[in-house]
Amino acid sequence: MEDGMSRQKTVALRSCVLIFGLLTASLYASVSVNSPTVTIKGNVTEDVGMKKVLIVVTNAKVYLKQSSYQIYTAQSVAPGPKMPIILYNYIDSTTTGNSGAFSFSNVAQGSYTLGFVSDKYQALDVPLNAAVDTTLSVKLLPLNAYCTVTGTVYEATSPGVIGCAPSPVGCVVGTVAACTISVPRPIIPPAPASTEPMPFLPYYFGYKAVTNSQGTYTLDSVPVTYFTRNATITAKKNGFAVETKQALLQPQEAVSVYFAMQKSYANMSVKMVDNVSFTIATDKAVYNKNQAINVRYTIKNNSMASVTYTLGGCKYDMLARESGGDTAYWYLKNRACPLIIEYLVLAPGDSTLMDFPAFFYSDTARSLAITARMSGAAYNQSAVSVTIAITQPLTPTLFPGTGNERMKKGRMMTYSSASKSLHLNILEPRFLSVEAYTLSGKKIKEASLEGFYSAGEHFINLTERGLSDGIVVFHLVGQRLNETLRVNSADCGK
Repeated sequence: MEDGMSRQKTVALRSCVLIFGLLTASLYASVSVNSPTVTIKGNVTEDVGMKKVLIVVTNAKVYLKQSSYQIYTAQSVAPGPKMPIILYNYIDSTTTGNSGAFSFSNVAQGSYTLGFVSDKYQALDVPLNAAVDTTLSVKLLPLNAYCTVTGTVYEATSPGVIGCAPSPVGCVVGTVAACTISVPRPIIPPAPASTEPMPFLPYYFGYKAVTNSQGTYTLDSVPVTYFTRNATITAKKNGFAVETKQALLQPQEAVSVYFAMQKSYANMSVKMVDNVSFTIATDKAVYNKNQAINVRYTIKNNSMASVTYTLGGCKYDMLARESGGDTAYWYLKNRACPLIIEYLVLAPGDSTLMDFPAFFYSDTARSLAITARMSGAAYNQSAVSVTIAITQPLTPTLFPGTGNERMKKGRMMTYSSASKSLHLNILEPRFLSVEAYTLSGKKIKEASLEGFYSAGEHFINLTERGLSDGIVVFHLVGQRLNETLRVNSADCGK
């Protein structure tokens, strides 16, 4: 009795399943017939890089599929984060013909992925939204696609300085030997999960080369894949700031990547404006009193588009001010590049720099705030500041001069409060320029002078130049000379 009942239940269940299956098939057929369909077709050729040849890919398997979901599993190829694996529902497949053509007809509108597989080429997935008839031109990379990267590493300097030589990366003063050039290991993107055999995808852990005595290097046989086509090339050497460049790798070809490296400045500050970085740096963070202070200002384009600045003659400003105060100690306005340019154009990844003349601090402050910027009100956002510390000696080294003078040893410019005169002690004949500035950086024309000075002592009477009591910053400039002196002698606001 029980067996009979069981058979009846089984028959009834099978009938329900059959009826449900027929209803489902009928519903699916109804949807398929009434839904708009499109055609997806195209041609498959070999990616030959910059070469002007056409190689069709025949007998490549083409899969029409839709992603169902993705799972995350530990990356088994190499150490790294968990990587997603995409699972697909396969809808149709075909093979490219003698002309490399393929076609899928009567495809329901929707989002799909075309998978291309060949035993001679790297597998490729191409996502598409098939709302209308679609024609594709697909390029496959060979399994053995490699690129050679060559170039030279230069040491960058300011445009037009003595010893500057032209190069593919601007003004340089030589090449950099023993510099390490590397292509880092990339992270592989989601891998397609498939029951079909997938060919091996080239994977690498990084390539390195070292520049020779002429600063040149060669990276041989760097794999070219769809995921590493845009490679980041890095140049590193102790004593220099790290430089990176983007390179588009081409299969079976050589590409040239040149670097302009800057010597490392230990103390720096960076300001980012619209993906352009403005950096001010000093070679040290702490200086002794009367020690040369070197300042570098760099502009680098980190965006993906070129940027252009109208400099009106490549001019920059630099101001050294006592930290926490309003006393300007050293001011250089409209510092012009010897190589005059009206427009500064920086391509993506390019940079330019300005090395300001070294200056010497001889006053009593224990820290200075140094600011650099491009000249002109339009570029106020380019201003960036860095702070340095000044180590003051316990007892200043002084020695008597002539009359009321007390000259600090080694200085060429001193001030006599008794006679209100500027004293220049010239060791050898030379052309000199003495510039006077207010605390706000305005040049005082009546107190500025230039000319050829013979060896010996020279006195400049400041009273005769119409200056009353106040603070003036004097800047002495000449061949291999750069000296600043702040005096309380002129009322610069009048």
